Amino acid sequence: MWTKRDQAYWEELMAWEQQLAADQNSTAEEANSFTSQAAAVLPEETQTLLAEKADEGLKNIYAFMHKTQLQNEVRSRVLAVARVFDDEIETLAHMRRLPIDQLHYISSQQTARSRLLAAAQGALTGTGKLLPLAADVVSLPVIQLHVIEATAMSYGFDLNEPFEKETILHVLYTAMLPKHLKVDGWAQLITEVEEGTSYIDGRWSFNESMLREPLQYIIKLAAVRGFRRQKISGLPLLSMAIGIGASWRTVNETAVLAERYYQYRYLHEKKNRN
Repeated sequence: MWTKRDQAYWEELMAWEQQLAADQNSTAEEANSFTSQAAAVLPEETQTLLAEKADEGLKNIYAFMHKTQLQNEVRSRVLAVARVFDDEIETLAHMRRLPIDQLHYISSQQTARSRLLAAAQGALTGTGKLLPLAADVVSLPVIQLHVIEATAMSYGFDLNEPFEKETILHVLYTAMLPKHLKVDGWAQLITEVEEGTSYIDGRWSFNESMLREPLQYIIKLAAVRGFRRQKISGLPLLSMAIGIGASWRTVNETAVLAERYYQYRYLHEKKNRN
C-alpha cells in the first residue's frame, strides 16, 4: 500500500533529480576546474590507457571483495537490525515489508560506519607515511563499494542475483562522474530499473570523463606529502585534515547516490505492485 511517507520520499527524489538536471548546466565551471584542465592536457592515448587500467583495477577489487566474508557480515548486521522492527524477517527480500522510514534508518546506520571508516582511513593517509598512502589506493574504492552494497541490502536487494551484483559497479561509476555528467549516468541507471535489464555491453566502464576522480586523488596525496612535516603537538594535523576531508567527501558522494538509487528502486517496485 502506497503511503504518505512513500509519497514524501518520492517527491524528495524528484526534487533531487531536478537538481541533478540543474547541475548539468555547470559544464563551463567543471571544464575550467584544475582537474578537468589537467585531464584535457593528457594525450588521448594516455587518457584511454589510464581509464582502461582504472576500470580493470576496480573490477579486480570488486571481484576480490566477493571472495571475502565482508558481504555476509553486512547481510547479518542488516537483517539483525531489521528484526528489531519485524521478528519474522528471514531474508533480504522480506525487508521490503518494512516502511521506507525504517529502511532508511537501517541504511543510514550502515553507511555511517563507512563514513567513519573513510575518515579513519583519511587520517592514516594524512600522516604522509608510505604504507598508509599505498594502502589508500585500494582501501578507498573498497569503502565506496562497501557503502553501495550495504545500501542495496538495507533496501532488500540480494547481491547474489546477477542483476544486483552488476549494478553495484554501475552505481560506483555514476558516482565517479563529474557533476555535470551525473544526470546522464542517473538516466542510464533508471533505464535499467524500468527495463529490468543490466547493460554489460561496455556501456558501463571507467572512461576518460571519470579521470577527474584519480586526478583529485593524486592532488590529495601530493598535498598530504607536502604538509606532512608541518606538525602541531607532534602530529601533522593539516595533512591529516586534508586526508580526512578528501576521503570523507568521496565516500559521502557515493553514499548519497546509492541511497537515492535504492530508494528509487524500492519505491518504483512498490508503485508497480500497487
